[in-house]
Amino acid sequence: MSITTNTFAPAQIGARISARISAQLAALKEARAQKAVYYKVRTQLNRMSDRELADIGTNRLLIDDVAREAAFGKAER
Repeated sequence: MSITTNTFAPAQIGARISARISAQLAALKEARAQKAVYYKVRTQLNRMSDRELADIGTNRLLIDDVAREAAFGKAER
């Protein structure tokens, strides 16, 4: 008669699930922080006059791009 053993103890499975949940929560927290930066920068730029935007080297058409780059980094194309 042969006896087989379970290769994953319940504690190991619980630890793996906990690690996955923690990683997902960290990713969600990071995404929320990036989104907050995006909206903050976008709002601040939208409140500026055209002259102020020109002084910093941008215009109204580029506000979303500038905010996106500030929040998420430069997109690689």
